[in-house]
Amino acid sequence: MELPFFAGYASTVTSSSISVTGGSWNPDQFVTSGKHYFVLIKSGLQAGRTLLIIGNTADTLTLDVEDTNLNAASFAVAAGADTFEIFEGNNLGSLFGTIADANGILSSGVKGGATSTNADAIQVHNGTAFVTYFFNTTLGYWVMVNGGTTNRNDLILYPDEGMLITRRGAAGNLTMFGRPPVTKLLTKLPGGSTNVVAVRFPVNTTLGGLSFGGPGTWLSGNSSSVADTVGLWNGSKWVLYYKNTSNRWVKDHGGSGDQSATAIPAGRALQIIKRGTAVGSASFFSQLLPYGL
Repeated sequence: MELPFFAGYASTVTSSSISVTGGSWNPDQFVTSGKHYFVLIKSGLQAGRTLLIIGNTADTLTLDVEDTNLNAASFAVAAGADTFEIFEGNNLGSLFGTIADANGILSSGVKGGATSTNADAIQVHNGTAFVTYFFNTTLGYWVMVNGGTTNRNDLILYPDEGMLITRRGAAGNLTMFGRPPVTKLLTKLPGGSTNVVAVRFPVNTTLGGLSFGGPGTWLSGNSSSVADTVGLWNGSKWVLYYKNTSNRWVKDHGGSGDQSATAIPAGRALQIIKRGTAVGSASFFSQLLPYGL
């Protein structure tokens, strides 16, 4: 997350827009080609929610609210009271780089290649399956595997989005910079969906430490087929965990032993399968800051 471009109070709130008093933005400056901007709600009932800006006037931001309005009943952003900020988000090009050296290495440490078989792969989940991208050193930009030669540099990477990275270059670290969260987080997990999300706090945690709170309800059950699950990638497959009817984290097909202490390193991607039919505010889950400011 980048440093905020703007921070202040929401003076007026509609179903999909926020206005500020005395704004002086240029029309549509937050939807400039090649850049993507987000709003982070910092206080109130929707604190921690991040929304993509899809348009703006001098003093009003239009946001992609999906199925949950900003002024939803019992889950509203309060005009004149709640604060928000605007920050620039990332796309494939801005996060991983678009200029390769003689060895095909980008500024982030990701390796490009003439084909997908000799380049690092970035896998992004589209809600149904992973879509794979790589930096094509012949074309000089990011492309989708089996997706032709379309330039994908501007593919939006949402702040809560988890990714899988397959390394084909030499062993080493990937270097990226950002700003740690300064408020609790809200993650949208609609019922009946599979999501790959990031552990966005820059600290190690455990299954028990994930602490998914309301307004949504985490579903427990006597098997992974009826309970919400968290999947951890072990290098070759997702290993699933769920809360049983005793509210204990257990491993799928792994007995009833308590797995709450299972380690989740900072930066790890999680696969979350959400059961049920929850939509709107009931599909948001909160996580409190695990550190002091």
